[in-house]
Amino acid sequence: MRLNYFSDHQTKSTVSRQISTRDNLRQKRDTVVTQIAAIDEQWKLIAYKAHTGDSAAETKLIKLNRDRLVLTDDEVTIAVALEARIQEEERLL
Repeated sequence: MRLNYFSDHQTKSTVSRQISTRDNLRQKRDTVVTQIAAIDEQWKLIAYKAHTGDSAAETKLIKLNRDRLVLTDDEVTIAVALEARIQEEERLL
């Protein structure tokens, strides 16, 4: 009987960790999406200048493009990790 208690307790602990992991992944995804949106706003402000001869704006645009690329890759990998976590949760149900 006691063995079942520990088994149930361990299962609850595992589920709790999995839910926490899923929630953390969602928060990471939301943070990355917010950062991408901020870059997009900056793009709007400097794109014209960057493409019409303003070298400072062009340099800033290059940095924004690099930052956005990294964030977009992060967004994709977080989405894959989140999907894997959700599938694992569904498998355990």
